[in-house]
Amino acid sequence: MDVLRVLITEDDVTSAKLMNINLKRMGFDVVGMATDGEDSVRLVRQYHPDVILMDINMPGELDGIEAANIIKEEFGLPVIYVTANDEDSVMQRALISNPYGYILKPYAKEHLATIIEMSVNRYRVEQQLKENQRMISLTMKCIADGLIAADNDGAINFFNPVAESLLGLEHDGVMGRKLFEVYRIKEDINSSFIKTDLVEFLQFYEENPSRELYLYSDAGYYVPVNQSVSLVYDDYGDSRGIIITFRDITAIKSAREELKNLNDELESRVEKRTAELRTKNDQLEQEMTKRILIEKELKKSLEKEKEINELKSRIVTTISHEFRTPMTTIMSSAQLMDRFISKGGDVERLKKHTATIQKNVQALIELMNDVLMVERLDSKKHDIDLKPVNIEEFFNDIVEDARIGIGRNHQFEYKTNTLPKELLIDQKLLKQIVGNLLSNAFKYSEQGKTVFLIVFADDEKLKITVKDQGIGIPEENQQNLFDSFFRAKNVTNIEGTGVGLTILSKSLDLLGGTISFESKEGEGTTFFVNIPLGK
Repeated sequence: MDVLRVLITEDDVTSAKLMNINLKRMGFDVVGMATDGEDSVRLVRQYHPDVILMDINMPGELDGIEAANIIKEEFGLPVIYVTANDEDSVMQRALISNPYGYILKPYAKEHLATIIEMSVNRYRVEQQLKENQRMISLTMKCIADGLIAADNDGAINFFNPVAESLLGLEHDGVMGRKLFEVYRIKEDINSSFIKTDLVEFLQFYEENPSRELYLYSDAGYYVPVNQSVSLVYDDYGDSRGIIITFRDITAIKSAREELKNLNDELESRVEKRTAELRTKNDQLEQEMTKRILIEKELKKSLEKEKEINELKSRIVTTISHEFRTPMTTIMSSAQLMDRFISKGGDVERLKKHTATIQKNVQALIELMNDVLMVERLDSKKHDIDLKPVNIEEFFNDIVEDARIGIGRNHQFEYKTNTLPKELLIDQKLLKQIVGNLLSNAFKYSEQGKTVFLIVFADDEKLKITVKDQGIGIPEENQQNLFDSFFRAKNVTNIEGTGVGLTILSKSLDLLGGTISFESKEGEGTTFFVNIPLGK
């Protein structure tokens, strides 16, 4: 079967696109999508589709029903109403327009496919039947009907060539004979011939002057005919005889039988499709039952995860409270020792220890800050502070600090496009993100290796790429890279807490951004960050 060409008329663009996708997936060819009645008529003239799917409530001068009437009158093409409007008044108008189908939204796509196929098949059958009838009509006009005329006594006084052919008799052998000696008819092939005189014949057909009978031909077969009986009157109103016209309806009966067979076939196909839909609905119900069970299990898992997160939050809070006070005391003591030495002592060894204390205390404080940052991000307590930032100065400062600080023993290349003067963004979170990326790049690369920072900005996104030539990430560890306190197997001899990338990932979540990476152990890692910009 050829691919059916469909025109969609729908003022809701989203619904039209969804219908377009579903129809194409089901094997239909969507030739166009009209958004109003006038557009629909124009596209029908342009593409002449096999079927039109028409929404009733349409903007413009023509609603769906008016457009369908124009299409039917001008092209005779099948129209199927696809609408959410089920009001009685609208339904009555729609039915008067004699559509080929009517389906209410929301609908199953399989049901829609069935309606389309049935409508097009019905349309084609009707067109074929009309064509057959047209040909029969043309043939009858060319050869005319069989006609026999008899006087009041029943004697034949006219017998045309068509009647001669249908009855298998010659003209000269018929004229003057009694009507029912020549014109032998039956109500049914298996019934007896109708034998009566002219008066009884007229009484018999007075109420039904036009009827279908079987005409016997002298050639030995019966011809189904449609018979009409008329009396002939003179100018004074007196009966002068009778005229019987009869038409061979063999082709019409054959067409009726064919249409009946096609209707039976369509009904069979509908029953089959209905059974298929019923099976699919049963499958869908089973799938929904499975999904409900899965959702229950998922809910239990989420509740358990919530309990774990709350426990982790309590642990983090306790650790921060228990460690912050003694660490602050150590820092104060170290500063007092440094002052004591600077005032009179020259004990370098004590000074060295004070520096060590300060360094370690600072590291512990940074660790606590990182842990607290993870807790704030997990509990959604960190507010986003979008402000205009001179982005060029921001990255220039980042680069300068890296070159004299963590990147002083490495090669560092910074590339960018022409950045906007200002971007609306959370500067603290952005600094946290870029700082963590650069810190890791330098930390996990040997001295002298090159670290690349590439920054591009457009009207919608800020794109940041950080690439190093370091130790890389083992493939089996890559899926856990952003988990809290996780560290890859090849970094055990390098200092770190395992929370930097967690903070980075959660900060990006707050900003609506994304992060991805490519890494190969022993060759290096590249991180790709995309951050949408505030308007």
